[in-house]
Amino acid sequence: MADPTGLWRAALAGLEKTVSRDQLATWIAPLRPLGRDGAALVLGVNNELQKTYLAKHCQGVIDAALGAAAGEPVRARFEIDQAGQSVLFGAPEAVALSATRPRSARSSALEDGGLTLNPRYQFETFVVGKNNEFAHAAALGVAERQGRSHNPLFLYGGVGLGKTHLLHAIGHAVKASFPGKQVVYTTTEKFTNDVIKGIRDQSMHLLRKRYRHADLLLVDDIQFLQGKESTQEEFFHTINDLMAVQHHIVLTSDTHPKDFKVEDRLRSRFQGGLVADLQAPDVETRTAILKKKTESDGISLPEEVLAVIAEAVQSNIRELEGALNRVLALAATTGRPPTGEVAREALRDLISISRPPRTFDRVQEVVARRFSLDVALLSERTRTDAIAYPRQMAMYLCREMLGASYVLIGDKFGGRDHSTVMHAYDKIRRLKDTDPETRAHLDEIRRVLDA
Repeated sequence: MADPTGLWRAALAGLEKTVSRDQLATWIAPLRPLGRDGAALVLGVNNELQKTYLAKHCQGVIDAALGAAAGEPVRARFEIDQAGQSVLFGAPEAVALSATRPRSARSSALEDGGLTLNPRYQFETFVVGKNNEFAHAAALGVAERQGRSHNPLFLYGGVGLGKTHLLHAIGHAVKASFPGKQVVYTTTEKFTNDVIKGIRDQSMHLLRKRYRHADLLLVDDIQFLQGKESTQEEFFHTINDLMAVQHHIVLTSDTHPKDFKVEDRLRSRFQGGLVADLQAPDVETRTAILKKKTESDGISLPEEVLAVIAEAVQSNIRELEGALNRVLALAATTGRPPTGEVAREALRDLISISRPPRTFDRVQEVVARRFSLDVALLSERTRTDAIAYPRQMAMYLCREMLGASYVLIGDKFGGRDHSTVMHAYDKIRRLKDTDPETRAHLDEIRRVLDA
């Protein structure tokens, strides 16, 4: 039987193939084999925080790797090692990580002919805020009223804002409430590959049986249909067949369907149901997301730590969770309690102490200064180009940088209707890609706001 150190090294080699690079380097590689205790390998950790995380998230995969390495069942037992020295993340002596090993984002297992739904993405784990409440309500409506709600439901928004979470949550809820229904979840990449394979192998009938018989079809990243004519043709007929029998379709994308470069008939289908967007969460919602995440992980953090993380990350939920992991990892490997000071140290590259807070007033002030205007003019009813263009730019920036809703932006700009704000946002978004002058204005304003 291998000695504890040899057994742990062998297990690490196996874990490299089964867990993500980040999780391996951050949480597993720093563990220290302390000895055997019967059928258990005792692994040293620095504190309760690290112990709690490993027991909740890594126990099963570590046990499996130990058993495979030992040729018999071996269970990991995590104990605080007061005398041990912390191993730096990614230290070469801890584990040799393969830089070229691909990281799997999704399981390739099939569920009703599609990809597996992520068990973590449930309605119960989704935090609702002003930035996503409409999309959340629409998703619930689909889950609760199969075939009798808006069809298709089209969810769009930037990276890491919860689109895929809602997509999976719908699938889980429908399978729980309607066990007999066939739920198929897929990505546009997989659908495209299936079409290519069907054409090559003359097996399109199998693809059509899989997708056109679904009671609920969930498709992620539909924007990747652009430029794929054969896939567009097949997908159009797929959703036509499903809608003809009132079977539901839910799609996600990073852009509004009107901006898609696809066939008009397909774009019309996308817009024919309900289109709902998700925006960047405000600071209150970001804090609530962090609280729910730590509670589900069995970790208690001071309010100050949550506040530091919520203020440091303003873009999306994925980066927010990444920042939380950085703080937890620093605390765990240094043996220090998670405090505001530790959080600021872990996120020092994200925090700018001297930067003024981003607010509506600040955005309006910087935009007005850029165009040599009185800031009050941005909220008046004047429609001249000299005022309307800066106002539209300020509205666009409030949407992009503050994650504010169209309704709230309208209120901050003289009580304008949300449709006016939507028009302004869409106009500037198009201009920034085609008009060098607009792009230069935006770059300069952003530079000042980020200074």
